[in-house]
Amino acid sequence: MGFNSHTISTDMTKQLCHYIKTTAFEDIPPIVVERAKMMILQTIGVSICSYDLKQIKDAIKIAKKMSPGGQGEATLWADGTKVSWEAAAFAAGVMGDMLDWEDCSITGHPSSGVIPTAVIGAEVLKKSGKELITSVVVGYEVYQRIAMAGRTNIAGYNLFGCLAVLMKLMDLTEEQMNQLFGVGTACAIIPSNVHEITMSDSLNYLYGYRTENAVTMVKTVLEGFQNMEDALDDPTAFLSHLGTQRPE
Repeated sequence: MGFNSHTISTDMTKQLCHYIKTTAFEDIPPIVVERAKMMILQTIGVSICSYDLKQIKDAIKIAKKMSPGGQGEATLWADGTKVSWEAAAFAAGVMGDMLDWEDCSITGHPSSGVIPTAVIGAEVLKKSGKELITSVVVGYEVYQRIAMAGRTNIAGYNLFGCLAVLMKLMDLTEEQMNQLFGVGTACAIIPSNVHEITMSDSLNYLYGYRTENAVTMVKTVLEGFQNMEDALDDPTAFLSHLGTQRPE
């Protein structure tokens, strides 16, 4: 049953959840594994290159204020201070997009969300390299599927890539994943590109917000709530608000 009384006639959300749950490292073609490794290195590299810019200094300062004491479980990129999971994710998300040197697909910059979420999540959860790579591949695939189905903006899609990464790393049940997609659709950015129209430097922060939010969202789902399932299928939940293009 969906989260409201509308008839659900598709199962796209369940298909994505099943894909995330069942995909194993052994299922990934070697060429894709190598590409994932390259994207991890590329994103971390361009993030570190941004360290001396004022906005990154500001983001790191904010992250430290979010997690005072230097006793956290995650590492601030290029700085080395230990902060909370959410704080480290925020800073890394901002850094990933700061120079605009990260990867670019037809729908935007998936690596600015997928890679920081995966690398920091793997650090916090003490996951293996294979688990890290698998989560990256899953994150890219889910990001791209949702981005091609809907029409929002480049920072709006990233939340779903981040969520897919955490779903995989934390080995959520398919039911929990379904609920988490519901939370994601409720909090996704609506089709607005005011940051691009005004040339505002807020754009880089939007990626940090997405990576930070994803960590908090998955924690709330683990505590448990109901009636947020099938949000990519419900006619009032997400895709119809964006002007559905190719939901299949």
